Parts: sequence; C-alpha cells; structure tokens
Amino acid sequence: MTSEWAVAAIIVSAAALIAGALCIAMMRRLERRADERQRVLEEQVAAMDDALELVEARLTEIHSAWAAASQPIQTESEAAAAGDVVIGQGEEPAIEPEIQAAIVAAAIAAAGPNARVRSATLVKGRDKASPWSQQGRVLVQSSHNLRK
Repeated sequence: MTSEWAVAAIIVSAAALIAGALCIAMMRRLERRADERQRVLEEQVAAMDDALELVEARLTEIHSAWAAASQPIQTESEAAAAGDVVIGQGEEPAIEPEIQAAIVAAAIAAAGPNARVRSATLVKGRDKASPWSQQGRVLVQSSHNLRK
C-alpha cells in the first residue's frame, strides 16, 4: 500500500507543479497583455492631447479673429488722421455697427485672420450711378451668352 500512496503522492505533486507552471505562464502572458494595452492607451491619450491642443489653437485663432472683427471700423477722418489709406470718397453716411461687424467678418473670412479693415463707406446705389458705369454694366451683361 505504501507504494500506491507514493505513486499517488508523486502524481498529485506533478499535477500541482504543472498547474503552478501554467499559472505562472498565464500570469506572465496577462502581464504582457496589460503592459501592451497600457502602452496603446498612453498613445491614444497622447494623440487625444495633440488633437485637443490643435482644437485649442484653432479656437484661439477664431476668437482673435472674432475680437478683431468686433473692433469698431475707423471713419474716413480717423483713418486720414492715422495716416491710413482711405477707400471711398465724399461725405460718409452712417453705417450701422451690425453692418460694420458683418463687413469686417466677411473681409476676415475672405482674406484671413490677419486682414484689417481700416474704413468702410457706402457706395452709391445703381439708381445714383453715373451713366458711364451703367453703360459698362449693360455691355458686360449683354456679352454673356444666356442659354435657355
């Protein structure tokens, strides 16, 4: 009987060794996977951080462009006093601040955030346009071939 117990003890101890070795191997494998997932997660966080910095930079650009657009437009006399080039002539009718802001926003959208509107004046409407400009418009518009 003693030999049977000895064989049983050897079998049990061998099974315990095999189970222990498998547990150690599985733990190492799980540790490697956890390390790999941690590395991937850190890369994703770094990528998200870079993307967030780009969004913040773009938001700062938009905010500065909006702040520049909300600055009041110089009148012709203010621009002349500052030595800036003035576009337009004659007496300047008042332009509403909302329209001024829209003009500045359109200029910034067209020319970029570094655009600077120094003055804005109203131009005569078509009913007050000179005959030369009206005739020029007629010639240009008639030269276009309208296809039906």
